Amino acid sequence: MGISYDQSSQWQKLAKVPDDEFEDSVRAERPSTSAIIAASAPKPEPKKNAVCDHALWLWGRLNDIERDGLLDEDSNTLLAQMLPHMQTATRDIVICQNRKPTIARASLTNSNRSAPATSTSSRRSASIA
Repeated sequence: MGISYDQSSQWQKLAKVPDDEFEDSVRAERPSTSAIIAASAPKPEPKKNAVCDHALWLWGRLNDIERDGLLDEDSNTLLAQMLPHMQTATRDIVICQNRKPTIARASLTNSNRSAPATSTSSRRSASIA
């Protein structure tokens, strides 16, 4: 018949385009079969991360910390270079045991950051300073 497989495939896809969309596409300047088919094709759903955004963010920050060599730094020296409220917040967040930091749950509201550390995690991390 003189029709290639590709032509047949494209024409079948073109035949599935709704009439109103097809008419709008034909009115466009220099329409092509591929452009008409692409315009009417269903848009793919955006991919969802296999990992939640918070976990991905935390993983990235921990990699940054390791890459920058902060785990090799003396924690007392780092803390001494911080302002008091920064020291308190750091003690509330990180508990260093055997130079392997563990993320600890801490309440970090603005009022807690400026107040002296009194939580259990703060008492356990008192050995940092």
